[in-house]
Amino acid sequence: MAVRRLLPLLLASAVLAAIVTYYFGVEEPARKRQEAAEEAKGKLVSLAREQVSGVELTRNHETVRLERDATGHWWLREPRVAPARAATVDDLLYAVTTLHAERTLPLAEGEASDYGTGDTAATIHLTGESIDTTVRLGNRATVGLDRTYVQVGEQLAICSTPLTATVNQPLATFLREQLFDTDRWRAVHLEVADGDRSWSVAKDAAGGWHLDGGVEADPEQVEGWLAALDETKADPLIAGEPPAAARWAEVRIYPEAAAATPGATPGATPAATAANAPPAAPATPATPATPATPATVVRIARDGTGDVAATQVGLGFWGRLAPAAVAKLLPDPEGLKDRHLVHFHAFDVDRLELRSPQGLLTLRHHDGEWAGDDGTAVDGQRVDDYLQTLEDARATGYLEGDQPPVKGPELSLYRSTQLLASLAFGGEGDARARRLPNGPTLQLTPATLAQLLPTPGRFLAATGPPSKTSP
Repeated sequence: MAVRRLLPLLLASAVLAAIVTYYFGVEEPARKRQEAAEEAKGKLVSLAREQVSGVELTRNHETVRLERDATGHWWLREPRVAPARAATVDDLLYAVTTLHAERTLPLAEGEASDYGTGDTAATIHLTGESIDTTVRLGNRATVGLDRTYVQVGEQLAICSTPLTATVNQPLATFLREQLFDTDRWRAVHLEVADGDRSWSVAKDAAGGWHLDGGVEADPEQVEGWLAALDETKADPLIAGEPPAAARWAEVRIYPEAAAATPGATPGATPAATAANAPPAAPATPATPATPATPATVVRIARDGTGDVAATQVGLGFWGRLAPAAVAKLLPDPEGLKDRHLVHFHAFDVDRLELRSPQGLLTLRHHDGEWAGDDGTAVDGQRVDDYLQTLEDARATGYLEGDQPPVKGPELSLYRSTQLLASLAFGGEGDARARRLPNGPTLQLTPATLAQLLPTPGRFLAATGPPSKTSP
């Protein structure tokens, strides 16, 4: 009986397996081949854009010639030599390789001029390994919006394409303005060597940034610095090496978690690196190892008060930067220190514990309302406003060296059982706060302390019943 009941299930499984095998083994490959054939139908230019190493445009009796160098960067070679804007070249190559014939036309010998694809036509000549393709754009109007006669070899077609406008862009749109290529999104370790001052900042495994000695860095400030490096422009960019300078500052950017020795110089011997390294600092959060050579080295001349030369090693060009731009690229590490008092969003907090001379006050957030553990009436809006103020607050600086204890009220904030932050605040005449248990002591302004100093009365409802925790 069991076998009879099992047999239909086995047959159904076999049929299902056969259907699946047929679909993925026969029908799906056939569908993909058909889609590929449809996509290729009418395609005028079939080549890989990344294999193109040369582009020559002929337009309005002007020739624009571009070349890709061995490092993958595009250069304008004619009518002048200058770095080229990669995005403009990529747009041009994309427009060429996506040309699609809406209609093909017969082309007899001598008829090219009838369609405007003769000697006066704008042309795009692409070269590269096994690539030698010329596209001619007709200068005669055709029926329909943005439709152009296009000739590739002996094939003539009507295409709907923005290629004519792309080819006829002003020469300035082909010129690069960006001075550096930093790949900032992958950067996790930066070193600065500026005369006798060297320092670094590194991202730990948890994604936080730390300066030398494990001091926390403000991620917004670090990301802003990286953005400034990535977005720096110079006009003009000049081919070749920059002029000699009395001294150069360097910014070295590593693409993986930092293990490079602070003070190291690219290409230096281990012995020389050890000799130049600063004294050992306290341990920082663990980070994976990086290559010994940085991916990006930015060099900035430090020999004057006016505009100075700047370059990135290996790009082959340089530009001049104003003092204001240099200040953004070589920041004071003091300005990168994290001055946030806490690192959480106000809405993450669902438990607040305040220890003060009046005792312990515990507030909990449940079902959209704040309430005290002992029945204390709480003004929920006051609590929310305080937490938002605390999230936004900044200290004016770190207090170095041994500091006297901060003896004011202590505030602990939780999300469920997770401790988000614990702070001790100074009292009257002591505008300080300390991250507990062993964090830094931060200097506050008196106004900031007045906004943040936690007292039980700050959170209690004005019309609530008397409470033993009221001040």
